[in-house]
Amino acid sequence: MQERRRSRRLPRNERASINTHAITGHGVELIDISTGGMRLHSSQELPVGSTVTSKLNISPQVGAFHIQGTIAWNKAAADGNGYEVGVTFTKVSAKPF
Repeated sequence: MQERRRSRRLPRNERASINTHAITGHGVELIDISTGGMRLHSSQELPVGSTVTSKLNISPQVGAFHIQGTIAWNKAAADGNGYEVGVTFTKVSAKPF
């Protein structure tokens, strides 16, 4: 199968908080991230097409940054505990939106 991603993924294993139109401060685990998006583990299914915002601080050298994205896909986690969620970034900024 041919790789469709344009950007290299960086593995992560850290907690983050995301917001959607229906949920504020939903705790997730960041699995990996690239310049184009991120993959999360969530305890609940997040609807495809939903807009997501978050403030991430994955590197102390870079500092915090804000993202806005769209839920591109979700699937049940392989271990049956929650969901894996793919987010495509639509905006990335050092300042809040």
